[in-house]
Amino acid sequence: MLDKINKIQIQIDEHKNTLNSMQDYVFLSGMHALPMWSNVSPYIESVQTGISPTIADDNSVQVFHFDLKYSIKRQKVKDPGNIKKVGGSCGVCLQFKIAPSGAKPLSSYTSDEINSMCDTYKAEQFMDEYLLKKAERNFWEFNTIAFKEKD
Repeated sequence: MLDKINKIQIQIDEHKNTLNSMQDYVFLSGMHALPMWSNVSPYIESVQTGISPTIADDNSVQVFHFDLKYSIKRQKVKDPGNIKKVGGSCGVCLQFKIAPSGAKPLSSYTSDEINSMCDTYKAEQFMDEYLLKKAERNFWEFNTIAFKEKD
């Protein structure tokens, strides 16, 4: 996943370089007068998690499927009293395979244990970082397109 994050960062850098070669962008940026829609600061507003197991014939859990629905936003601030959130959502499904030696029936798992597995696996896969980078790239790409249309 880190390789994917690095590739996305390269794309972000390419968009920034493209923007820095556009006179309108450079001028407005230097004057601290970029349009509000050009703000690029994504954050995770919420994550909804759906959990479903794959059960073997012996009634033990083989795999937990973690369906994650992220809501990623960025703020557009026109003035201190007028903050607008824009963004979108994306879904990801992670599969956490249970080692045969650790297999046990679903009823043996507590909800805290399952949630902890999900959080740990999500962190190990750098899922938050990956999706934030994708959103950042999409916002920079939007800015690049918007400023190209102005030229």
